[in-house]
Amino acid sequence: MGRITRFATDTPVADMACLAYPRVGGVLDGVPVWDMAVAPISNAQGQFTVDAMPAGESAVYCYNPAAGMSRARAFLNLQRGERGTAELATVQREPPAVGDIGIDLDQGYPLVINGVRDDGPAAVAGVRAGGQLIALSGHPVEGLSKGGVLAWIANQPVKMEITITVKQGVDQVVIPVGVGHSPAP
Repeated sequence: MGRITRFATDTPVADMACLAYPRVGGVLDGVPVWDMAVAPISNAQGQFTVDAMPAGESAVYCYNPAAGMSRARAFLNLQRGERGTAELATVQREPPAVGDIGIDLDQGYPLVINGVRDDGPAAVAGVRAGGQLIALSGHPVEGLSKGGVLAWIANQPVKMEITITVKQGVDQVVIPVGVGHSPAP
């Protein structure tokens, strides 16, 4: 069982196809447990049911690229025969979507800042690589993928101030960051 909502608003998202990827040797296996053509689809309340989740560690990813939604994801660690609940979040990219703070994230969980652009707003605000991203403007990022985080930031108006909550070691800090414009490709 799972539920998909829009990040920061908690409104349900329908029509997302959901797949489970088992973790093999600490790495997500590239082959999902289900075929996309027969994957469970979230209903109007954002709920979906995956009937045969594998035992062990898995990631549940839900997709709807046609709707412009970011991938939603959650990680579960289930015992044989156990059922779990996944809470996922997604972001719809809204044009012009040019906001940027100059961070790069890894694909893992938890989300770790693995790079900070030297001249970017995050660097100016004191953000450093290696910290775990906890929240964006007070909204926890637990069910959000890397793409969802970057889409949410891109949707923010240039010059708007957001906050990012970062855990560095045992310390958790809230850092105000001004949104800049995405660099030219």
